[in-house]
Amino acid sequence: MVQRVEDREHLRELARRPLLLTLIATLHVSGGSLPEDRAELYRDSVNLLLYQWRANRCFRNCDGQPLSLPEPILRECLQKLAWSAHKTQREQHDSNGVANISRSLLLDVFEPLLATLGRDDLLAYLEQHSGILISSGQDHYAFPHRSFQEYLAMSWLSSRTDDALSREVCTDPVWWRETFLLAVLEQRKKPRPAIGYIEDMLETAEEAVETIRHQVSVLAGLSLMELGLTGLDDTGFPRQRKKIRRLIVELIEDSTALTIEERAEAGRVLGGIGDPRPGVGLDENGLPDIEWREIPAADEVSLEDDAGTFPVERFYLARYPVTNAKFQAFIEGDEGYANPKWWEGLDGGPDSLKTPRRSEPNHPRERVNWYEAMAFCACLSDRLGFRVSLPTEWQWQQAASSGNPGQDYPWGEKYESGQANINETRGDAGSHNLGRTTAVGIYPQGDSVQEVSDLAGNVWEWCMNEYGDPVNTQTSGTERRVLRGGSWIYDRDFARASFRNGFVGPDDRYDALGFRLSCSSPIMKD
Repeated sequence: MVQRVEDREHLRELARRPLLLTLIATLHVSGGSLPEDRAELYRDSVNLLLYQWRANRCFRNCDGQPLSLPEPILRECLQKLAWSAHKTQREQHDSNGVANISRSLLLDVFEPLLATLGRDDLLAYLEQHSGILISSGQDHYAFPHRSFQEYLAMSWLSSRTDDALSREVCTDPVWWRETFLLAVLEQRKKPRPAIGYIEDMLETAEEAVETIRHQVSVLAGLSLMELGLTGLDDTGFPRQRKKIRRLIVELIEDSTALTIEERAEAGRVLGGIGDPRPGVGLDENGLPDIEWREIPAADEVSLEDDAGTFPVERFYLARYPVTNAKFQAFIEGDEGYANPKWWEGLDGGPDSLKTPRRSEPNHPRERVNWYEAMAFCACLSDRLGFRVSLPTEWQWQQAASSGNPGQDYPWGEKYESGQANINETRGDAGSHNLGRTTAVGIYPQGDSVQEVSDLAGNVWEWCMNEYGDPVNTQTSGTERRVLRGGSWIYDRDFARASFRNGFVGPDDRYDALGFRLSCSSPIMKD
C-alpha cells in the first residue's frame, strides 16, 4: 500500500496528515483497493466516517438512549455547513487552511437534527465521536482537512439548481477552483455532466468582468485535463475542446491579459489539452511543425570579447525553440534518436537520455546537449528535404537584436520587466522569477521585430560554432560550443542579444539548455 500511495500524487499530499493517512489505510483494508482520484478518496472517506458515526452506539443522550442520526439529513447538513463555511472564509479573505466554524453557524445548519437530537447531545457527539468535524476549542469547529470542506461544498452546490455551481465559481474562480474540479472529477467515468458544468461556467462568465473570464477559461482547461481529455485528438466533445483552446490561446496572445504567473499556468494548461498554435507541435505527418521567420541580412555583426566580426546573409529562424513534443517525436521514431546515421561526423553519440525538468509538450526541450541537437537537425533535414541546422552565433545575434546591431534585447535597447522568462530578482531587474521554463511564445511583448519568440530567457540555445574559435563551424571536435539567450535561471545581463556563453561542453545537459532551428531557404507550406 505504501508504494501505491507514493505513486499517486493526490494521495501523497493527503497521507502527510495522520488522520487522512488512517482513512486511506482503512479504505484499503475495507475495500482492498485505493481510490483512483481525489474525488473518489473524499467520497469514500466521507461515506466511511458517516457510517462509523451512525454505527457508533456507545454514545447515548442524557436519557440513556442511543443516538439516532438519519444519514440523509446528516449528510445534507454537513454539505451545507461546508459550503457556508467555505463561502464565509472567502468573504473574510482567510486563505489559510480550513474554515473556523462557529458554534452558532453549526447549530443553525444542523437545525433539522435538533428537534430529535437536542443541542447538547449533538455538540457533545461532535466533540467526542464524529471524526468528520473536529472541535478546535473556544466554541469553534473545523473539518479535518480543507479537501473535505471543498468536497462537501461541491456536493451541496451540485445538488442545488443547475447553475448553482457555475454561479458560485464565477464569483471567484481561484477560490472555488478545487471545488469545481472535484465536481468535474466526480463525473470522470461518464463525462457528459462534467462537460455541462464547464459549459455552464463559461456561459455564466460571459457576463463577468474580464479577470473572471480569463480565470474561468484556464479553469475550463484544467477541467479537461482532469477528465483525461488531453492532446489535439478531439475524439469526444470536439466543439467544447476547440472553444477552450481558442480562449486560452487568445489569453496568451494578449500581452496585457494575465499576470506572469497566470500566463505561465495558461501555457501549461494549453500544453495539457493540446496546443494548436502553429509552430509549437507536430504537423499532420508527425513531423515538427515549424513557423519560419525571415531574418534580414547584415554587412557585419560584431561579437563580444573581440571574438570577431561576421557578415550575415538573409536566413530563416524558427519562431520557437524546439519543444518537448518535437524532440519526443525524434526520440520515439523508428528512425530517430537511436539511428547511427544522424550522429555521423559527431564526437558524441546516442546516450542515456536525460528526462526534461518540465515535460509539458509545449515547453522548450531542455537538458539537451549539443550533439543531440545536431542529430535532431540531421534527422529533420532528411525528412524535410532541405538542410536544417543550428544557427551560428552571429546569425542568432542578428535575430535577437531584431536586425539592429546596437540593440540589447529583441524588443529594444533596455530590459523591461515582464518581457522574458528570466530571474529578474538577480540584478534588480524586477520582481519576476518563475523558477522554471514556460510554454514557448507566452511573452509576445518580448518578441523580436520579425516575431521570433523567446530569444531572451526561457532556455539557453545551442549555436553551431565553437566558443574559443568562432569561425569553426565543423561538426567534429569536443571543444565548447556557444550558447545564447539566457534562461529562466539567469538575470537580464545573460539575456542580452550579444552575450556569449561558453561555460559548458557540447556533451553537457543542464536544466536550461535547449536549441532552435535555422535554415537558408525553407520549403514553405501552402
